Amino acid sequence: MGGSTSFRLDLIVKRFHSHQEIARSLVSLLVGREYDFGETYIVTLSQAFNMTEIQIQKVVIRPAEIKDLNALDEFIKPFVELKILIPRTFDELTELIQHGFVAEYESGIIGFSALEVYSSKLGEIRSLAVQTEFQGMGIGQKLVDVCIERAREKNVLEVMAITSSEQFFKTCGFDFTLPGEKKALFIQTRDL
Repeated sequence: MGGSTSFRLDLIVKRFHSHQEIARSLVSLLVGREYDFGETYIVTLSQAFNMTEIQIQKVVIRPAEIKDLNALDEFIKPFVELKILIPRTFDELTELIQHGFVAEYESGIIGFSALEVYSSKLGEIRSLAVQTEFQGMGIGQKLVDVCIERAREKNVLEVMAITSSEQFFKTCGFDFTLPGEKKALFIQTRDL
């Protein structure tokens, strides 16, 4: 079922060009038959598609700065509460900012990532987070991309990510196996 749904959605996106047509087709697909909620509903869906495009165009990815410290501390709190990110002291966050990037929308932080370089052989993408309403728009991918580009600039051989979102990182080109079938293994030495 999942495979056929993905295939059908691909066909819809390729086949139709207007937002109204896409919205009608998605609704029909979801309810399993032709269904028309009327023009008002379809136009509302169309406006949602347009808003997403406008939001993406206004997102700026830039290196994090010390002036971002307070805003970044507030930004990560919900992710810490949900146990998506580990808690950071102000000192740890100050250190992380030096290697980090923020995604901004209308002067507010909506995303963050950092590249910590351990040696010329290994770096790690850390603290990747994107505000919920902006997820699925490619912002996380852009934050990963700037970290990888920074690793290339520093001539780092490999970049790893420790994550609970393995599928996302796979779409960014990460995999479980390193060249030569090496694998990274971990042991936790204290409670968080």
